[in-house]
Amino acid sequence: MVRLRFRKNDLTTFCGHTVRDISPKHPEHNPGPEMWVTKYDAAETRHHFYQRAVLSGDPSSQGSKCIVVLIHNPWNQLSFARIGDPTWTWLTAQPDCSGYHDCFFDENDGLLYAIKDIGEIHAIDFNGPAPVITRIADELEFSFHCVNYIFRAPWGDIILVWRQLDFKGDEDPTTTEVTVLEFDLATQDLVQIKDLRGHALFVSLGTSFFVSVSDFPVLTPNCVYLAHDNTKCRNYKHTAEEVRVYNIQDDTSVDQPTLSSWENFPSPALWVQPTLSLNK
Repeated sequence: MVRLRFRKNDLTTFCGHTVRDISPKHPEHNPGPEMWVTKYDAAETRHHFYQRAVLSGDPSSQGSKCIVVLIHNPWNQLSFARIGDPTWTWLTAQPDCSGYHDCFFDENDGLLYAIKDIGEIHAIDFNGPAPVITRIADELEFSFHCVNYIFRAPWGDIILVWRQLDFKGDEDPTTTEVTVLEFDLATQDLVQIKDLRGHALFVSLGTSFFVSVSDFPVLTPNCVYLAHDNTKCRNYKHTAEEVRVYNIQDDTSVDQPTLSSWENFPSPALWVQPTLSLNK
């Protein structure tokens, strides 16, 4: 859990929060009052509690069967709830249920696939009375400053993305390298790819997804469109605040121009894939 304290710069004016991680499973490991304490101003706090939220499907059609999974602090753990549940359930099926970077519900088998900071992949089944976690890939590759993404490509393969960040003192971290790989569940083979088969890829604090370049010619094929992400910044004062386009064929990147400056907004920039329908 996270212990949150309100801070005031005088007797009456609220100025931010002091955050300290606490583990009820191992209280002997809890930090002292002055250890692992991070201070944020009022606008920053919200960016360091919740990392990602994913849905098992459309709530309007699934109703109470729809599951929401949340990646949150401390230590990038998972909690879930079904539509109508009064509370969240903390996923503690295994001692190592932490360090998750990204996850997605697969439409084919209904399982949640989640990737951890060390590259380990879990398949989580929520269909029974209690979640069942199966480790389907052992540690693949680990980099302390790497953000891992996982999702299924339009052509059916599971795709992993490694986003390498560079931390320089008090400056905001920046992306230095992006690697896209195909993962074979049966053989656990991992192959780097440079061809996105006519698609562009979008990754950020929100859900990752592909977009067909033929449908949107303004996009550049074989490029990864990057936006904000604070997955690896939980113990830092700064977030990877960038909107860039990374070309995986020649490993070059450029800033992505936007219609308005995201730097003037308090919320992080992220990609959204809308589902549009016409009411007839």
